[in-house]
Amino acid sequence: MRPGERTTVADIGLKSATETIIKLDDFVVQGEREGQAKAIVMERDAPNVVTIVATDAYGNVGSNSVGNLLQYLPGLTTEGFDGEAFDVSVRGMSPEYGSVTTDGARLASSAAGGGLSRSTFVLDIGLVNFSEIEVIKAPTPDKAADSTGGVVNLRTRSVFASKAPRSGRLSVGLATTLKEGMRFKQPHPSFTLNYRQILGGNDAKFGFTFNASSTARYIPRDQTNVDYEETFTTLNPRTP
Repeated sequence: MRPGERTTVADIGLKSATETIIKLDDFVVQGEREGQAKAIVMERDAPNVVTIVATDAYGNVGSNSVGNLLQYLPGLTTEGFDGEAFDVSVRGMSPEYGSVTTDGARLASSAAGGGLSRSTFVLDIGLVNFSEIEVIKAPTPDKAADSTGGVVNLRTRSVFASKAPRSGRLSVGLATTLKEGMRFKQPHPSFTLNYRQILGGNDAKFGFTFNASSTARYIPRDQTNVDYEETFTTLNPRTP
């Protein structure tokens, strides 16, 4: 600062025309966890080691089956062929040592090829009916005793999952076979539809959900069968 100069500070106060202070009423910002955010909170609050994911977070899955989504989850291994998952194992154990449940209830086992097995045929379970999938890697005492490897629990969609009176989702797709053979390059459409609606006002206790899906996939496959014809020797004198 040069000699003879000084600095002046001016205080400026902003007030309304009526010389009164404007005070706003209290307000609360509320939010609702849905989808993957809800699944993460459920995973944090779980008493055991569990992985929970929202099915909508993975978008369209081939064949819209539960098995084709389970192959993307950590700690799970799927078995199958032609790009389709049939059985699922938890923590590397055989599928017979795990269980698949719906809202905690055990699903009936359906073995591929009509054989007898304790594993669940997950390819036949439609993904459109479920909102979250739980992979329980440390079973609690309330789980079945034969679930040594773990439990895959499928949570069905609830009409009260959101406070919105109605919501829906429609996704369509198109698939084709690029391998020469049956239905070569013939398009096959697919769709998935979810709709929910609450009947009544804010205190409503009734509602309905509608879920539908359709998928068609044709995969040509080369197959070779080997037949054996018995020869008669002195050690095997049986007659055909």
